[in-house]
Amino acid sequence: MKKLLLMLGAVMAFSAAQAQYYLIPYNGSNPGGLNTDSEYPVGGGLAAGWTTLFTASAANIAAPAWSPVGTVPFAFSFNGAAVTDYKVSTSGILTFSTSVTAPPADGTNLALPDASIPDKSVMVWGLYPNVITSGGSSFPSRIITKTFGTAPNRQHWIQFNTFFPNTATTGFTFWSIVLEETTNKIYIVDQRSANGALSVTAGIQVNSTTAFQVAASPNVASQSTADPTPADNTYYAFTPGAQPSYDLSVTSLTNASYLVLANAPFLITGTIRNLGATPVTSFTLNYKINNGTTVSAPVTASIAPLATYSFTHPTSWTPAAAGNYTIEAWATDINVSNADMVTSNDSGSKQVSVLANVAPRTVLHEVFTSATCPPCKSGNANLHKITTANPGKSIDIKYQQNYPNAGNDPYQTAESISRHNWYGINSIPRMEVDGGWDGNANNYTASLLNNFQTKPALVNITVTQTVVGHTVTAQAVIDPIGNSIPSNNLVAHMVITEKRTVKNKRSNGETEFFDVMKKMMPNENGTAIAPLTGAPVTINQSYTFPSPVQLVGPKNLFPDSVENLNNLEVVVFLQDKVTKEVFQAAKSFNIKSGVTDNILAASLSVYPNPTDGIVNITFTPEKAENATLEIYNAVGARVWNMSVKASEINGKMIDADLSKQPNGFYFLNLKYGDQVLTKKIVLIK
Repeated sequence: MKKLLLMLGAVMAFSAAQAQYYLIPYNGSNPGGLNTDSEYPVGGGLAAGWTTLFTASAANIAAPAWSPVGTVPFAFSFNGAAVTDYKVSTSGILTFSTSVTAPPADGTNLALPDASIPDKSVMVWGLYPNVITSGGSSFPSRIITKTFGTAPNRQHWIQFNTFFPNTATTGFTFWSIVLEETTNKIYIVDQRSANGALSVTAGIQVNSTTAFQVAASPNVASQSTADPTPADNTYYAFTPGAQPSYDLSVTSLTNASYLVLANAPFLITGTIRNLGATPVTSFTLNYKINNGTTVSAPVTASIAPLATYSFTHPTSWTPAAAGNYTIEAWATDINVSNADMVTSNDSGSKQVSVLANVAPRTVLHEVFTSATCPPCKSGNANLHKITTANPGKSIDIKYQQNYPNAGNDPYQTAESISRHNWYGINSIPRMEVDGGWDGNANNYTASLLNNFQTKPALVNITVTQTVVGHTVTAQAVIDPIGNSIPSNNLVAHMVITEKRTVKNKRSNGETEFFDVMKKMMPNENGTAIAPLTGAPVTINQSYTFPSPVQLVGPKNLFPDSVENLNNLEVVVFLQDKVTKEVFQAAKSFNIKSGVTDNILAASLSVYPNPTDGIVNITFTPEKAENATLEIYNAVGARVWNMSVKASEINGKMIDADLSKQPNGFYFLNLKYGDQVLTKKIVLIK
């Protein structure tokens, strides 16, 4: 999420006349949610449909310039007057005064109003075009446009992708000016930055005496990160007219997207914002489910203009059954008796899925590290200590990186670096836990692991794999255990890791490395999964490692090569690519050349299944080790367990009595050495 703004921003008017615009800043996402495109530059991943107005080159970066004239693709009013055409300058100015010839200077920006700015202009003034070459790749600054949405609610985006030199590496900052149909709002969007962003003047100049700008201008610093998604964006909304006295908007509902029916009742929680000019001391908070009966309660609060308030409705909600529900919340009766003056932004809504069944969770640790990073050594040691003391609770993936020191890590790959960038990470050691906890592995604790592990999972995942020659073939079955996951953003990642490596030793003192990522199949983008409706989904992938599979000399000739083909695992996890939430993770064990299934997994039998109470459990391991058997119910509570000595395992039939448990889904966990296997049990009496 976006860092707090250095300043919330305020309207600054330079005229005795009544203000023509008022300004409200927002954190997170994009206005209206219409533009969800990746923010990579053109040629490097930007979505289709963009038109280029300007591309920097050696020939055109010496002096500021105007673009060709563009057309607003819908009826639009600027300061009460219709406008149809615009042009933009390389310095970050959009003007509707298309007859002007002299562009404002590149890289120089002042407070508004300013004589060098044409009348009827919008700006992120202070940009300048450049062409940067880094790592053999060329990064030209560009100005691009695209229209989103459908009439009468379209948005026209003019995006400035600016690259600039930095003493250590390439810097960049991405900003957009957005024109919105019908509302005639103008947005300035801070989208992406890295390695020393520029300071800009952000605002609107009506004429030489009247202007409206973000308060920090001409030193508005980017608040965004290198994250190419809209999640870290800030936008400044310039709305025509005077700010209303009373305007409350529910900006978010903070209930979890997936709720377990057995945990009902649920409280409705969220955030409301005062967009009006008058402080709010009370209001009526309302909610309804699936457009049903309105539930209301009085709220006493103190909300200054532009401030937010976290609410909890005192009346809880108990769903009648599992299923998908839409929660809608809004405020009325502001300061006892005042109506909201802008009804279009009153309500916040959220779809939640109420689930009848859940599964035990395996926590995913994604660790970003390097053999040249001194604090990475202690972070990795801390994590290894925690996970070995808590077997079966988690899975680790180590993504070796190409910094901070000379020599880098020889097991860095383009995929490990891409995964690092996808999370918007700019430092190591760094760890993502189930796609949500973002922190330093040195600060991780067993208590945190246990907290994550107790959260019920929505799916089971089983993984099998084979190795024939240098080819790893894997199959994963993702089973939503009777639940539906309606998200359109699901992706399954299948990752080959090497359990232990030693040949990537460098400068930080580490001598052995665990769970090192070797290949993401088919690549770092994973496999798109349609919304889960209850039926299992099967994924098959394979990858052939290059030959010879070894290090040659001081550098790795094959970055994704392995030290021991018999020391590989395949980790599979299901993730929402927008929220980054990881729903479940699993891995396969004991790969053997030509063996089609894990021997222990193939031998594990639970019979009868479905059962009316008693299940017989047998398994035949490859070697003698003590085992633990546990059965959990659908909400993750353990209902049965047994420890079995190594000498008693082979040929022994173990009875588990579930006759006193209610009907439903249960999950058997077999913990044997470093392996954890799960079987679903259906109880029907």
